[in-house]
Amino acid sequence: MIVRAAGDVNVKFKYIIFRGDKITVNEYFTGAPTIVGQANAEGAITVGAVLYNNTRNSSAFDFPPVPEGVEPFTPATFSSRGGLTNGLDRNKPDFIAPNGVNTTVDLAGKDVNGKFINDLEDDDVPNFFGTSAAAPHAAAVAALVMEARSKYYPAEGNPTHKDGSSWASGNSPDDIKKVLAQTSESSYGPTAGAGLIRSDAALLTLAAPKPEIIQFRTIPEDANLGRDAFTLVIEGNGFYYDSKVLLTDEINQTPLELNSHFNESTNNLEVEIEPFDGNQLSPL
Repeated sequence: MIVRAAGDVNVKFKYIIFRGDKITVNEYFTGAPTIVGQANAEGAITVGAVLYNNTRNSSAFDFPPVPEGVEPFTPATFSSRGGLTNGLDRNKPDFIAPNGVNTTVDLAGKDVNGKFINDLEDDDVPNFFGTSAAAPHAAAVAALVMEARSKYYPAEGNPTHKDGSSWASGNSPDDIKKVLAQTSESSYGPTAGAGLIRSDAALLTLAAPKPEIIQFRTIPEDANLGRDAFTLVIEGNGFYYDSKVLLTDEINQTPLELNSHFNESTNNLEVEIEPFDGNQLSPL
């Protein structure tokens, strides 16, 4: 409880809520930001946290279920939020990154049975939670982006952001922040900033892998190619979510971009193909 002993004199104070799931504010809370210090600076890259197994692509992996009561695909409640600070709009966090992964850092110790208290998967390895775990993930992606930018654009020429704007020379903080934000997965709600960072998407703005085809197979296996609709599975290397497959038929001779899907579990391309004339397939 907060009380005032100064009579009728107005006293300004700020709520700093580090654990949003542990406090209930009954009155006098305007919804002002809970981020303080350097994290609330305009140029800072401020990172919220999301449990690694509470992400939208977690179904592709053998992750443990999220704890009971955790809202699906949302940032952790302890992630501080920005807002209007002294008339300055601070839309924070800028994006979110995973937390709760295995680590050698044991912060909570063991219980009476000798089990790690912070052991989400029950694999006898402690887990590290909080924005203290999420921020290093974002920093690691930023380091990879900086390395890729220096490798593929070492001297002349600047890469281009997804919005068409050009990078400045070198690895400026503004460009790093921009590429991470523009390539984040945005479907995590308004409290996640730009969304969940994607290292693959960020690096693909600088260089794309060359596809390597190992083999084709069809579903069904006995499909009459060109006459039946079927699913083409392209097994290979270097495919990603923005890979495209083109088909040139013998009548129009105009490349047609087919409806393809990158399967993150198998790393294959799955392509829906309608009846056609000819057999000229080209993955890009």
